[in-house]
Amino acid sequence: PGQKCEMLRVPPELVDSGEAPDWALGVASFFSDRTAVGGVGAAPQDYETYRNLQVRQEVTCVTLPELLASHAVKRIDYFQVDAEAYDARILAQLDLALWQPAAI
Repeated sequence: PGQKCEMLRVPPELVDSGEAPDWALGVASFFSDRTAVGGVGAAPQDYETYRNLQVRQEVTCVTLPELLASHAVKRIDYFQVDAEAYDARILAQLDLALWQPAAI
């Protein structure tokens, strides 16, 4: 279980030190060509500040059922996803008959 993938991110310590803008805290992406991490939608001066400070980090990617099982989730009341155009693929993994979330 779990596939190794490479993620692009701005290290949080660079935000803490003021070397990267506050909005970069927690921002990460698998795609450098469609998010602020890659400069899309970022102010040019902000992007110039942090573009050479980005790091690539290997992470383990898991399916939604694997994630729920690994955390022993018993109930889902509210389900929200924002996954860089993979939302439908993730939502398709949610067994609605089993979980019956009140809101998606």
